[in-house]
Formats: sequence, C-alpha cells, structure tokens
Amino acid sequence: MSVVGIIILVTLLLILKLITQMAVAESVPVPEITEAELNERIESLEQSRREIQDELARLNEARRDAIPVVPSVDQFDALQASIERLKADVQRADEDLQRAKERRDEINNRPDAKLAADLEKKIHELERFRDELERQSDEQKNQQQTLQAKIDALKNQQADLDRQLSEKVVNKVYATPNKSTDKSPILLVYGQGKINAMSQADPNGTEFVSRQVFYSWAKGKNRKTEYFVLYVRPSRFKDYESIIDELKGMGFEIGLQVIGEKTEIALQ
Repeated sequence: MSVVGIIILVTLLLILKLITQMAVAESVPVPEITEAELNERIESLEQSRREIQDELARLNEARRDAIPVVPSVDQFDALQASIERLKADVQRADEDLQRAKERRDEINNRPDAKLAADLEKKIHELERFRDELERQSDEQKNQQQTLQAKIDALKNQQADLDRQLSEKVVNKVYATPNKSTDKSPILLVYGQGKINAMSQADPNGTEFVSRQVFYSWAKGKNRKTEYFVLYVRPSRFKDYESIIDELKGMGFEIGLQVIGEKTEIALQ
C-alpha cells in the first residue's frame, strides 16, 4: 500500500471509531458528552488531518524534484505495480466514503446537528483525498504511456541499427595462403550442416553433406604438402570441434576462423 493509502486508512480508522461510539450511543444510554470533550476530539482529528496534508505536500514536492531517467524494465514493472496499488486505494476510499455518507444520513435524522456537521467536514476531507489519489493514478498512467513510447522508440532504433549493420557487413573474405609454409591450403567452410572444401586446384569447391564422406575424401589428401583452414559459421558453433579433432588425428595441420552466416570465402 502506498504512503497516501496508509494515511487515508489511519484517518478512516479514526472516523470509524467515532462512528462506532455514536452507534453505541444510540442503543445504550450513556452520559451526554460535554462540549469540552467534543472539542478535544475534534482538535485531535484536525491535528491528524494537518499531519496527513503535510505528508502529502512532502510527497508531491519529492515527486516534482525527481530527475527523469531512461527507464529500465524493473522500473517500468514497479510503476505498473504502483498504479495498481493506487487503484486499490481509490476503491477502498470510495467504499469507506460511501459508508461514512450513509452514517451521516442516519445522524442527520438525530437532534445532534453539531456531530453531523463535524462528520460532514470529515467526509469532504475524504473526498479531497480520494480526488488526490485519482489524480496521482492518472499521472502515473501518463508516465507509463510515456515510458512505453520511449521503449518502443528504442526498439525501433535497435532494429534500424541492426538493419544498417547487416547492410554494411563485408559479405566476401579473401583467404591468403600462409607464406611461412610451402604447403597448399584447403579451405573448409562449415555452415548449415554442410562442408564446402576449396583449394587452388578446385576454386569452386566440393560440397559434402555427410561428414563420413568428407573424412574419406580428406584421407586422400597429402598431409606433407597440404593443410586445412576451417571457416565456421555461427550456426555450427556447437559441433565444429569434432572436425578439427578428426583432421588432426589424420596428421593434418589445421587453422580456424569464424565468419558470418552469409559471408563468402574465396582464395586470393
């Protein structure tokens, strides 16, 4: 429950206590309250009202001084929860106000006009509190809409950045042979479950869907004059290591490069 809701609840408890005392007075004869005692009770309620109003003013001042920041998901969820609590507070205030009005109507039929007037004053105060809660609820709804608009704008910006980045990515990589060795490179492009093997002798490449067929083909290569370079696409990050292990087991030297999902490889 919010601070304002707690304050209203305390005020309502004071009023309900007064109403209970009046209800008992209707059924059980008790000595008539003196004017001094009634004034003392009214002063006590007035003091409670002033304290509530001071607390509400302090909360409003703190809200005005708050520095706006870019919302996080947790802040957005907290704001939504606060709105729901305010709705519940408003509903409870309406229910308590309705009961107080009904009690006021009963008291108006009694000769104690002073007590009825005091209760009428308290009802007006509750109405003002209820209106303030509704105003705060509307403000937080507007803040929620503003935050949602910012979040949507950020998502759109992210989508634009992703699109621009994908358009600027280099889609072709030229592989340069290792000058520190006389061996010839065989380029292996691994992605989408297929292995494409390219070399100077076969620049267009040979595609292998089955690993076993590829391993049989690799065994026919000369480890003394050739080496492999494996280019791995993101879609095959989980299982490329077994290819490296298999080729190393055959005695081949092997290099490793990571490329984009749509990047093309060509021998230079």
